[in-house]
Amino acid sequence: MVLKTAPMIGRHNDAFRSNFGACHVDGDLIDGKVRMTQGIVQVSDLERTQIIQSVVTFSEFRDEIDPLAEHCFGTCVHPTAGKIIWSIQYFADEKCEHQIEVDENSSKIYRVLTIMRADEY
Repeated sequence: MVLKTAPMIGRHNDAFRSNFGACHVDGDLIDGKVRMTQGIVQVSDLERTQIIQSVVTFSEFRDEIDPLAEHCFGTCVHPTAGKIIWSIQYFADEKCEHQIEVDENSSKIYRVLTIMRADEY
């Protein structure tokens, strides 16, 4: 079931991901950080730049990967690094100690965008 707040959450997540971190949407700060696993950190600078570009421009949201329409998960395939997975998790604050469910206060949560190779999942 798609929540009535899903379009707003998706818009906030899209802005956060496409800005590769904190940004403003409709005057609200969408705060968070980006994490890359060792598998992403260890590829060449060019490959990492290509992977990041694929993540920030991702727009292929389908029901099977985004059933709640939150735009919080995606995959892509890099020619040499292989399948890449990215996801956005929601936390109460920047300490990232308490993962939370997102609700109508989407702009008040702390997001963490994680990018990893599929074999690290």
